[in-house]
Amino acid sequence: MHSFEHSEVANCQRDGCRLIASLTDNSLPDRSNQAVPADTTLFNDLSSRRFESVIRLQVIIGKFVREIGHRMKSTNSVSPASPLSNWVSVFSGKLHVLDVGSGPETIVLWPSIFTDHHIYDELVKQLSGSFRFLLIDGPGHGKSDGSGHEFTMAQCATALKTVLDRFGLQRAVIGGTSWGGLVAGELALTDPDRVQAILLLNTPFELNRSRPQASSRLIAWGARWLLRRSMFRNGVAKSFFSKTALASNPSYRQRFHAMLKAAPPGALSAAVRSVLLRSQPLRERLSRLTAPVLVVAGQDDEMYPVKAQADAAALLPMGRFASVAGKHISVVERPAEVAELILQFLNSETSS
Repeated sequence: MHSFEHSEVANCQRDGCRLIASLTDNSLPDRSNQAVPADTTLFNDLSSRRFESVIRLQVIIGKFVREIGHRMKSTNSVSPASPLSNWVSVFSGKLHVLDVGSGPETIVLWPSIFTDHHIYDELVKQLSGSFRFLLIDGPGHGKSDGSGHEFTMAQCATALKTVLDRFGLQRAVIGGTSWGGLVAGELALTDPDRVQAILLLNTPFELNRSRPQASSRLIAWGARWLLRRSMFRNGVAKSFFSKTALASNPSYRQRFHAMLKAAPPGALSAAVRSVLLRSQPLRERLSRLTAPVLVVAGQDDEMYPVKAQADAAALLPMGRFASVAGKHISVVERPAEVAELILQFLNSETSS
C-alpha cells in the first residue's frame, strides 16, 4: 500500500479534500448582506456551484476506488494460498479450471473418471512453490458441466487446447491421471508445438473401443444407475485405491464420495462410457510422441498392470518410466513420491 503515496491515489485524496471543503458555506463568497433578487439568481448560482462540485467529487471518488481495486488486484497474484476458479467454454459446456501455485512453468492436469481436481491436492502442496498448476475437472465431474452425450478423446484434447488458449499459454507441461493421460497424449499428437513435456499417470494405453471389456461395460452401467449407492462407490474406490490409501486420507475420502453423490449421473456416466467404451488405443501411437514423457504406474494396479505400463513406456522416443506402490490413483496414494518424480523429470528436461 505504500506505493499509493506516489500514485494517482494520492492526487485523488488531495483533490477530494479540496472539493469537500468547497462544499461548505464558508468557502463561498460572503453575500449575507446582499438582498436576494426576486429572480433567485443568487440561489441558482449557489446551487449550481454545489452541484458541479458534487459531480467533480463523485468522479474523483470513482477514480480513487478504481485505483485501489487495480492495485489490490495486481498484488493478489496467484499463490498456493489463493487458488482461483475459472470456467472455460468447451464442447460440453463450462469446464472448471483451478489456477493455483506460482512458478516459471505451468503444469496442466486432467483427472481420472470418477474423480475431480482434488486428486491433485497433495501433489500441489508439494510443488506449488515451484510451478503454477491449472487443474481441470473433466466434463460431468466436479464443478464442470456435462452435456450427457458421449464424446471423443479428440474433443477432450481440443478442450485442453482451449484451456491453454484461455490462459495465454503457447506451450505448457500437460498431463493427467488415467482419462487425463489419454487427453494429454491426444493433444500431444495433434498439436505437438503446444506441449513442453507430458505426464502420463496411470494411463490406460490399451483401451480399445473395438474390443471393450465386460468389466468396462459393467462400470459404465453402474455409473448411470448406481452412482448414489455407497456399495457402487466403494467398489470404485476399491479398484482405484489400496486398502490403506483412503483410510490414511480421510479428507480425500470424504471429497471422493461427496463429489460422486453430487454428480449428475447422466453427465458423469456419459463421460465414463466415452473413456472406457469409445477410446482409441494410445499404445500404438506412442512412438509418434516427440515431447519428453514421464510414465508413472501403480505397482498394484489390477486394472492396468505395471508390466503393461512399462512395455508401453518403452515405445516412447523420449520416455521415462517409474512405478510407485499402490493402485490406480498414484497422486493420492503416493503424492510425495510422484511429486519427486515429476520434479526430477522436469529439472532434467530443463537442464538438457
